[in-house]
Amino acid sequence: MRTTYKKHSSETKVKFQLNLLSKEDKSQIAYSTLNDWKDIDHIHIYGYDKFKENSAIYVGHLEHQNQQLKARCKSLLSMLVMLIKMLHQQGLLYDLLKQNSSAFVKTIEYTRKCIPYKKILDKFYITSNQYKCWKSSHPCSISLMNLCRITRPHQLLVTEVNTIRRYLNNAKYQYWYLISIYYQMLNDGVIYIGRSAFYKYVKLLKHKRKKRAKERKSNPGITSSRIFEKLHMDITCLRLEDYTKVYIYLIIDNFSRAVLGCKVSIFNHAQIAADNIKEVVQKYGLASQQVELYTDGGSENKGSVAEWLKKNENNFTRIFTHQHKAITNNLIESFNKRIKEIFLYRHSFISLAVLEKFIFGELIPSYMSMPLGALFGSTPTQVLKGKIPDKNEFKSRIAATKKIRVAENKRICCIRN
Repeated sequence: MRTTYKKHSSETKVKFQLNLLSKEDKSQIAYSTLNDWKDIDHIHIYGYDKFKENSAIYVGHLEHQNQQLKARCKSLLSMLVMLIKMLHQQGLLYDLLKQNSSAFVKTIEYTRKCIPYKKILDKFYITSNQYKCWKSSHPCSISLMNLCRITRPHQLLVTEVNTIRRYLNNAKYQYWYLISIYYQMLNDGVIYIGRSAFYKYVKLLKHKRKKRAKERKSNPGITSSRIFEKLHMDITCLRLEDYTKVYIYLIIDNFSRAVLGCKVSIFNHAQIAADNIKEVVQKYGLASQQVELYTDGGSENKGSVAEWLKKNENNFTRIFTHQHKAITNNLIESFNKRIKEIFLYRHSFISLAVLEKFIFGELIPSYMSMPLGALFGSTPTQVLKGKIPDKNEFKSRIAATKKIRVAENKRICCIRN
């Protein structure tokens, strides 16, 4: 028996090609026929020219495509918004955009033709001022902050940045406080910058140090106007490798922060503290001066010390600390903590003789030559010899170097120009 084939109109074929055929119409057509139509070019379908003039078919085709595209865009947009919110909640969004600010600006400029850029910025939690800043900035490969040196000429020079890096990585200063390293550079004359700029570039160089908890000051502290006016005496302890307890007797000058006297012993006795103060008086000629001696109420400050002070009560006035909140011995206690963190805890000592050699041969000379923030960059030795600490000592040189830096940055031959 001869097989009969159902014929379909050219309109049906064109609608199938344009994906406008309904499911009901497709169900009435054989699957093999539909499969054959997939490979047919609708341009060669009989009567295509007439159907091309029928705009209703093509308008429907475009509407169908727009609906599909709109649905896909909504799906992608919802996924993008979810990702942005996750990054924002984790605090990573701003850092990522900042690191890729140039690509972000290019994307916004491309899309702002069809979408208001403020709406896009709101979605990314970026303000208009921040976007304008990123847009006006030009990345510079020789800048630590990746900013153009011509438009922002106040940046440090490459040589100055390398100098800071060299001092931070110097083994001699690795345990120093940052303020001491800063003043050491000023004293060496290798760089002249402000203190805040120094800390800023230390952060940019990612030179991290352990932050130490500091006790909040409850009083203004004890100050003096000249050397040898006020002295602080205290004792600190350290253990040798065999756990023998060693006592370090110290006397510090309040004005210069200098170590005037030091004794090391395995005994905690007032006679050793008395001998220490006697040697200081004899060495610096304090017998005829009016001196205030600050001590705590420890046993090492009684007995022989009390007897000697009684004999010299016309010249020496003893003041007990910690008996009143306004009078403390924090200066020498902070010194004890400092020398342990910077010097003593970095080494182990097998005997008392080795410890004494280290203290008198390395610790005290190194400390006496260390620039201190309390002395505005001067060392205890310099102040002890008569130098007056001046907070504006480096101000003029910093200002002069700043002008030179700005002029030199402006003379750079930039590739962008």
